[in-house]
Amino acid sequence: MEAKGASDKLTANAGPFTHGYQLRYTGKLNVPKAGEYGVGVYAQGGGASLKINGKEVTRYGGNNRGNVQLPAGASDVEIIYGREGDWGAPSVTLSVVGNGLRETLYGDPVSPDNTDPILVEADQNTLLRSFLDMPGREKITHAISVGSPEKVHYSYDLDNGMLLQVWRGRFLETTPMWHERGNGTARPIGALQRFGKTAFTLNRLADAGAEWKADSTGTSYRPKGYVLDEKDRPTFRYQIFGSNVTDAIRILPDGSGFTRDLEVSAPAADLFAKLAEGAQIEQVEKDLYVVDGKSFYLRLTDAGGAKPVVRTSGGKQELIVPVRGKLSYSILF
Repeated sequence: MEAKGASDKLTANAGPFTHGYQLRYTGKLNVPKAGEYGVGVYAQGGGASLKINGKEVTRYGGNNRGNVQLPAGASDVEIIYGREGDWGAPSVTLSVVGNGLRETLYGDPVSPDNTDPILVEADQNTLLRSFLDMPGREKITHAISVGSPEKVHYSYDLDNGMLLQVWRGRFLETTPMWHERGNGTARPIGALQRFGKTAFTLNRLADAGAEWKADSTGTSYRPKGYVLDEKDRPTFRYQIFGSNVTDAIRILPDGSGFTRDLEVSAPAADLFAKLAEGAQIEQVEKDLYVVDGKSFYLRLTDAGGAKPVVRTSGGKQELIVPVRGKLSYSILF
């Protein structure tokens, strides 16, 4: 959380950020009499969700509405707005109508958006290469996003062999990429679980306390693309520190998360993998870790007998493990 406080209005233009941010508003909605109302949120330049009295009325999206029974007087309201990328003017508006009440709008002015969004759905396993904007980082220029019919998707950095982020729901908006001249950027549609600052998944360390370097000097890193299996799911390949690496990420059938299998040929004795990074990493049982207060769980399933280490580095906690050839784990979120 960057900041919190009171606001005298509902707006998508609060705070110092211009893109890649999220706002959460809580307040009261007063209606004159009990009954059924149509309540929704309009969002531009991002998406929004709405809860009333603790119950979900609309899921995260652009323009959504639901019918809800409201008591006379005040009801608790929660609105979450997420600014995605840099396309379109950010705005969020609450709409209430029904039971004798004309449509009433609260928040930013609703203005017509003359550009229909260009959406890419993932009704089958789908791959799209693009630029990606990541908060606090330079643009990721060699990213690939992988969508699944299970509605669990992820983005991968081909320049670092790194899993960048995962999300559920719809796949990508590519308006910034393909509208008019475009800027090459695609945007995930949904709330993202990101996996830390850009860095190689694999690195050589003098010991388990050494700094995890982001510099590619001395790594001899070479991306080798990917191969598709019979279901069009990619396995990424690259070379680093003289080893050939394959990296297979697979969505769990129930959509609860994914598995990741890394195979490293003839790994150096001082080669480590960084599996997670966050403000807090806690081991809750054998081979099971929780990251940042249940943001996600990580279960180590095969480390070749190596022992994982939770350490503090650069003001963050990291979960690292020596690499013995094959490394498998799953993330639940």
